[in-house]
Amino acid sequence: MPTSTNSCTEPEILTLELLSDIIPMIDRIYRVAPGRENRAITGLSMGGGQAFTMGLKNLDLFARVGEFSSGLVSDTEFDLDKYLPGFLDHPEDINKKLRLLFLMAKDSTRPARSRRLRKLLCRRPLNRLEDSLTRSLLLQRG
Repeated sequence: MPTSTNSCTEPEILTLELLSDIIPMIDRIYRVAPGRENRAITGLSMGGGQAFTMGLKNLDLFARVGEFSSGLVSDTEFDLDKYLPGFLDHPEDINKKLRLLFLMAKDSTRPARSRRLRKLLCRRPLNRLEDSLTRSLLLQRG
């Protein structure tokens, strides 16, 4: 019986496809500005969690990372160190590389569940601006 994988159970397969196939294809076919400073990754729901982890693991390729109502990031069991081990160990490196980190949870349950991640990020010396009206967290290099 064949086995199947999906981007939720095998995130490294999705990352490999994005980095080795999709980005080079886009660069080849479309008129896009080259380089990480001109590249962003963002997603909604499951895609938001994937964009969050792929983007922050690959800051050599993405200057901007965003997620919108991600089930992964707002999950009560979400552990940043599980998905991004050591990510916050050197906030000065994050500030140099990351031009924008946008986190948004707009529905009635996710803001409360993502508050723990937002507090964790805000305790670090990261450049940030928080928008309480949309319950979003915006980290931006000024």
